[in-house]
Parts: sequence; C-alpha cells; structure tokens
Amino acid sequence: MRIGLFIPCYIDAFFPEVGIATLELLERFGHEVLYPRDQTCCGQPMANSGFNAECADTEALFVRNLAGFDYVVAPSGSCVHHVRDNFDAIEQTPKVKEVRTRTFELVEFLHDIQKVEAFPWARFSHRVGLHNSCGTLRRLNHATPSELHEPFFSKPMDLLSKVEGIEFVTPARPDECCGFGGTFSVFEEVVSTKMGYDKVSDHAQAGARIHRLGRQLFPDAPAGLRRAHRRRERSKSPGWSAVLHDRADLRGRIRHVGDLVLALHDPVLDHDRGSCCTTFQSRLHVLGRGSLCFPANGALHRD
Repeated sequence: MRIGLFIPCYIDAFFPEVGIATLELLERFGHEVLYPRDQTCCGQPMANSGFNAECADTEALFVRNLAGFDYVVAPSGSCVHHVRDNFDAIEQTPKVKEVRTRTFELVEFLHDIQKVEAFPWARFSHRVGLHNSCGTLRRLNHATPSELHEPFFSKPMDLLSKVEGIEFVTPARPDECCGFGGTFSVFEEVVSTKMGYDKVSDHAQAGARIHRLGRQLFPDAPAGLRRAHRRRERSKSPGWSAVLHDRADLRGRIRHVGDLVLALHDPVLDHDRGSCCTTFQSRLHVLGRGSLCFPANGALHRD
C-alpha cells in the first residue's frame, strides 16, 4: 500500500526515534511510505484550546500534503482523533472527507488494517507495563475502558503479545491519566507532573521494567511520563530511584509500541531520550536515509 506518513510536531521535535521506528516498521511490511516534508501540526492544540477557526490553514495544509494515499498513518492517537472527529475548520469537501476517513494511528493500522499475525524479527525479553493514553482508549477504542465493565480487549496488547519474550504486568490503576492532557500540562505544570509521578510509580510497583506507551509518540503518554522524569532529574530527589529502582535506566524504559515491535537495538535510536537536540528529519539524515519527500514531479526521492 501507498502510505502517507504524518509525524506530529511534538514527536518531530522531542521523540524523533518514534517517527523512525514507525517509518521502518511500515517499510518492513512492504509498504511504500512517503513523508511530505512541509507538513506541520494537524491543528489539535489550537482546537483543544478553543481556537477552532484558527485551525483552517493548518487543516488545509494537512489535506494538501496527504490526499491521494491509500492510508495516512501517524504514531499519535490524539492527532488522529482530531483529524477523524474534529477536523471541521475547513469546508468538508469529498477530498477532505476522504483524507479524514483514511487516517489511522499506528496501532490500529497494524491491528485493524494490516491485521498483523507475527513480528518474526522481534524479541524483547522484558516485563512490560502497558499504558493506554486517555484519547486512544476512549476515542480510538484501543482497549476496553475499565469503567464500562465490558469484555476485555486490547489492540496494543494483542500486537505486543506477538513479540517473543515479552511479559506483561498490570498496574493497580491501568486507565489513570499520565498527566499530559495537551495544554493542561503547560497551565497546570505541578499537577501534571505529580500525575506523571503517580503513573510511573504504579507501573514500577507492578514490577514493570519497561513501560510500553499506548501512544504513541507518542504520544501524549511519553510526553507526560518523560516530562515527570526530567523534572525529577533536575530536582535530584532521592525518592525517584526508590520508585523506579534505577533512575539512570528510565529513559530507555519508556518506549513507544513502534520501538518494541520493531525491536531495534540501534545506538542512534537508543540515545538519551531526554534530548531535544534533533528532529525526525535530521535523524533520517543521521541514519543515512535522507528526507522522504515530494519533489516537483510527485515521485519519491531521498535527499
């Protein structure tokens, strides 16, 4: 299939390894993956803050970049939720509606569209705590919300169970928010960070050695949990290592689903995940991939 890769702005800036894992994972399944270079934000932060009309230009650019693909895939549930359910600042032409209906988050694309049966290359012998972000859980239906008391299902757990050696542990409060919540984490920083501490502590007490994030790149979830880590690192509080057993290992222990099913052990991908010094596009160059983009004639090339 011909797939348009949408890398949300916060993943491009803060978690580029998730974008790389998404790209390489899709290519492993034989898809032609194109990355429009001039893509920007989907408009979700503005819409969530009450500035829906101001999203029009951003939404129009999203459609121009990503129309004509078989599917659009992004490693971010909240962005996909915005595109599919709230993308209404522009006229709803057939072209716009087509892009909206064909946009999928990575987990649901692999589970519902690709219908993955195995990851034969993947081995990950660790105890994993699964975190479903609020948006993917209740808006994209990644799993059963505990408050509904319905039969259990979990798309990310179903996918990850196909990775050899993985073991799941269950936190006491599996559906509790990580504290990110978009602009909430900016305006209520202290409350947001405390929620992140509580979430990581819950996973650690359950015995997790690796925290798999339902996001996705990301994720709202990586942003919330990694933010808590960075804040506590700056404070040098001795309580952090007691909660997490090994403070120095935390950055490598908070992982996106794309990282785990790809099971890459590339030193470039396993760098200090707190770093903000590079982007998805610059990481492509580090890996020798170039930037996947649209030249004037519409054919794929790599810089």
